[in-house]
Amino acid sequence: MMPIGTKLKIVFLKPSVELRIGKYKVSSEHLKNLIDTVSKDKHSPRHSLTYSTLNPTDKMNFDSFDKMTQEKVVEALKNNIPDSKGTIAFLRISRFLLDAFLSKELTPIERIYKMWISTLFFRIWRYIVSNDNDASLTKNFITLNCYTCIELNAHALVEYVRRCRDSPINKFYPWLLSSQPCEKKFRELRSLTSTFSTVVNFSLFKVLHRLTRTELISKISQDTEGYKFARENKKLGYNTKSA
Repeated sequence: MMPIGTKLKIVFLKPSVELRIGKYKVSSEHLKNLIDTVSKDKHSPRHSLTYSTLNPTDKMNFDSFDKMTQEKVVEALKNNIPDSKGTIAFLRISRFLLDAFLSKELTPIERIYKMWISTLFFRIWRYIVSNDNDASLTKNFITLNCYTCIELNAHALVEYVRRCRDSPINKFYPWLLSSQPCEKKFRELRSLTSTFSTVVNFSLFKVLHRLTRTELISKISQDTEGYKFARENKKLGYNTKSA
């Protein structure tokens, strides 16, 4: 789902694309106006929007799109920026898409609901644009690649839920259905190389050995009360301060 998020972000920030939902404009200018007119602590205490967040050249920065789609930002647009209904709808639906796979709090039914509300939204939007003589899908809609990915993920989520329901194992982890968790784990494994070693490649046997080490380090660093292992926590991606 992160690649879809970055695709949506790219088209949202691209100057040559004029997204429109009927008569409503979808534009990053609304967020720029929000930054200029509302202080950061009012519209996003923890995920403050800045102009760097809206940098169109930083294409692979998923975190910036995650900040844009926060509910507090959407509410700030609603309360402070006039004529931003199109942008609000786009950001809110994008949030639904991300939460359907990445949130760890939702039930399977809630995930399907959010995913399919989003999918139907984009279907209707595409239909509106395709039947508007003054608009085109290439200039006033998301890319075909992004739209196709949304459709495929919507159907895949239903199939995944069905398979997990019918499986005796019953393991349902939709937030792991991407390459990002694998890449993160591989970074962890590479970080276990000793300080003075330049070896970054290792065999499958060493992968299994290092996986055991990461599990032990994680268990010790998280379960040992009163002690913090700053170096290992940093390697494993835990935001903790040393005691």
